[in-house]
Amino acid sequence: MAGTIDTTAVTLNPGTPDVVLKGTIDAYGAAGVYNSSTYSAAVFGPADGKFHVHNRGVIESDGSLNTDAGILLGSAGNLVNSGEVLAGSGILVFGTSGIASNVVNEGKVHATLGTGVYLQGAGTVENSGEVKAIQFGLELNGGGYALNSGTVTGGAGIVLGEGSGNYVYNTGFIKATKRDGISVNGLGYVNNTGVIKAEHAGIVVGNGEVYNYGKVQATKVGVYLGSGSVYNNAGGKVSAGIFGVELGAAGYVYNAGDIIGGGDRKGSLGAGVYLKGGGYVYNAAGGRVTGLSGVVATAGALTLSNEGYIYGSGSPGDTIAAGVYAAAGGTIFNAGTIAGASNYDGVVAGIKISGAAGQVTNAGLMAGYFEDGAIVLNDGGTVVNTGTLHALGLSVGIYVKDGGSVNNAGYIDSVDAVVTTGGVQVTNTGLIRGLVASDDGGTLVNFGTIAAAEAVLVDGGGTVFDAGTITGDYIGVYFDPSFANELILKPGAEIYGGAYGGGGVLDLARGTTVGMIELNGKFSGFTTLDVDKQAEWELAAGSSLANTLGVDNDGTILALGEAGLTISGALFGKGTVDSGMGDLTLDGRVGQKENVALGGAGETLYVGAASAFSGTIENFQEGDAIVLTGVASSLVTGVSFSGGVLTVSESAASYTFTFANPGSFAHDKFSFFRDHGEAGITLSPRGQMSFVAPAAAASAAGTVQVPSVSYAPIASSVVPSSTGGSGGLIDSLLQQTLGALAPVVTLQG
Repeated sequence: MAGTIDTTAVTLNPGTPDVVLKGTIDAYGAAGVYNSSTYSAAVFGPADGKFHVHNRGVIESDGSLNTDAGILLGSAGNLVNSGEVLAGSGILVFGTSGIASNVVNEGKVHATLGTGVYLQGAGTVENSGEVKAIQFGLELNGGGYALNSGTVTGGAGIVLGEGSGNYVYNTGFIKATKRDGISVNGLGYVNNTGVIKAEHAGIVVGNGEVYNYGKVQATKVGVYLGSGSVYNNAGGKVSAGIFGVELGAAGYVYNAGDIIGGGDRKGSLGAGVYLKGGGYVYNAAGGRVTGLSGVVATAGALTLSNEGYIYGSGSPGDTIAAGVYAAAGGTIFNAGTIAGASNYDGVVAGIKISGAAGQVTNAGLMAGYFEDGAIVLNDGGTVVNTGTLHALGLSVGIYVKDGGSVNNAGYIDSVDAVVTTGGVQVTNTGLIRGLVASDDGGTLVNFGTIAAAEAVLVDGGGTVFDAGTITGDYIGVYFDPSFANELILKPGAEIYGGAYGGGGVLDLARGTTVGMIELNGKFSGFTTLDVDKQAEWELAAGSSLANTLGVDNDGTILALGEAGLTISGALFGKGTVDSGMGDLTLDGRVGQKENVALGGAGETLYVGAASAFSGTIENFQEGDAIVLTGVASSLVTGVSFSGGVLTVSESAASYTFTFANPGSFAHDKFSFFRDHGEAGITLSPRGQMSFVAPAAAASAAGTVQVPSVSYAPIASSVVPSSTGGSGGLIDSLLQQTLGALAPVVTLQG
């Protein structure tokens, strides 16, 4: 080739632009001033030429400065090195005329003080050989293309300056001993299938995209992107001492390989993926993201979809330690595994979202340990779990603060399974093993199972709706007594461990079947029992409702068994209370639209507040009785029945009792009698109407004393039968003796 030179010192001739260098050139001479610095070189191409140089020999420059170059071209040109270049700086190409330079290294370039290959303007550098440098391995100051299939070692590996389209392709090995493995200052794209090791950052791109199929290992940051997208594909591995992948602004991270972050464990932040401005992270099946925190977003909302594995290994003192932490709100979907862990007593969460409302959907596995938990939403939001949540130690399965909702159709296992504040609604159709607690209002809707030492605690008022099973070793449901509370039970609901109402409402709801509840010793602290319209509930045999419990009944209450039912407080509403096979005691007010039914023959209705009884009596028949336990029998002056209304009169008042369907009675005759010495009145249907004088008082010896009475005529229609026991006999004798003026005195019991 023309211009072949084999000598010890060369200054290229612009008139002979095509040059092949052979042999050894060991020298340095003046090359001029570039970038305000004075350079020397073993081979120098003046700025007025555009050279095409191919070095096949050995070029050495023994200068002691980084401005002493092996080959220096003063203007853009093309250079191929298949030999060796050893100098303070290896190959330098100046010139920014807009003509791209191209450098291909197939041999060795060793820069003992400066840069291996330098292009001042835009261009292309392709290395399949070996480049070693103290400063930059390859530097494309004006941007361009850098392709490495060989080895590049330097303080920084490959550096591209500002440019509209910068590309770096690495299939070889890059090592940066002080700074970054690959650095692209402007818009750029990096594709790595090789190995990059760096003391600072493995790959840095101002704005663009990074594709990794190989290995990136760095002391500080694996991949840093000012903005743009990072794709760590299957087989790719990015690991770093602080951040595996860091985005300075909102961007996108895709991972199907391994991303590993760290931290110095002295309070610094460390993460597998760190998004300063929020963004979107997709961790595919087979992908792994780990660090002191797995994924962290600080200044913008995070969107995360995980089908792989995300793990935060933080420990006490770490600034942030979580599987996923979003400081400005976010939306997270998990079908894989997300976990946060601590060896002893750290504050670590599986997912932690602050700064704005968060949304978390888990169809996989989430785990947290110690004080935080599996999912923590500090500023409200929504949690939907169809997977599994584990929280060990003192941690919480789900913690939602300041409003939102929790919907569990999966499995939650934690001492404190779900803790909420600020009016959160919790819906459970799955299995929760641990406490469900709410503060400042809130609603629990349970169709599944909740089991814990203390199953449900409501502080600050709230509502619990149960159509499933709640089991507490010590308490099933507990309401703080200082606020408005409501417990709603659906037929089929089961609460073990009891419920304390805190002065609230116990609501028995409508269902497709009849509900059954055991109140005695199981439910306490409620002020109102509310039975919904068309609801049907059976109360366990012998149920007794305290006088502090008002009953608002718009449905049907049925007493089971023969032990009867006692309602000591007020009864109101538009429903029915049925005594079943036993007696019914109503000690309080009974509302006008409430129906009171006796379930069978021979039952007794005990009325404790006759003056406040306004209800309607159903299914009354022969053998049934009504006892007015709050009315002194000695004060009763008369009994009458007309138009389905029974009136009991006394000296200062009268009491009326309305019967449903009186036409179904066998007759409309009633008798008044003393009931076993009780201070009351018993009304029982008989063949004839009979008024009995005030009850006699029994002496201590058991004898009966009949008080004096004033006589008045009585109609024959109210004269009792002269047969049927001692009462009938006494009646007959009195009638025969006194005639039409005789009172009827009947002592029974």
